Amino acid sequence: MKKIVLNIAFIFGLMVIVTSCVSDKFTVKDDGGYSYSTGMFALGSGSYKYTINEEIPIEQCAVITFARGPSFVVLEYNGIDIKKNIYGNKNPSNKDETVLTIPGGNNKITFDVSILSGSTIHTMKSMEVPYNFEQGKLYKFTGEAKSQGFLKSSELLLKLSDVTAGTTVLKEWNLTEMFKK
Repeated sequence: MKKIVLNIAFIFGLMVIVTSCVSDKFTVKDDGGYSYSTGMFALGSGSYKYTINEEIPIEQCAVITFARGPSFVVLEYNGIDIKKNIYGNKNPSNKDETVLTIPGGNNKITFDVSILSGSTIHTMKSMEVPYNFEQGKLYKFTGEAKSQGFLKSSELLLKLSDVTAGTTVLKEWNLTEMFKK
């Protein structure tokens, strides 16, 4: 009997810990956009979602995901500071993902990106990417340190892909030389 009570208490305690680690936050912003973030604090990962203008139908928008792995911090959309709208007072990490919904068309996104290569973190501040993001498409920014072989430095790459149906790399930036400056 004692064993059954202890097992029930253990399972109940585990459920309380797991459910208390999950955090969901939906916020309507003053500028008309909204933000949704979720996180599993026990794992240290989260997701930040922000829509520039929720009055525009989703089929007229492009959805851009800034992948986990490298650390992305979205700063501006077409010269408008949106960092606080997305993240509030939090500092996203490489375990966080950001999803930005913007009106389709020619837009400029500015962000910081940090890429881990070996034990070194390389950070590019205020990287501006102008691009014609098509309506109804899904895009993804990724970053990676690509090994050049034994005892050679890594090539640091930033990629923009269309992930609407599969993955098609649209543009690639070699940031290796930029990080050496």
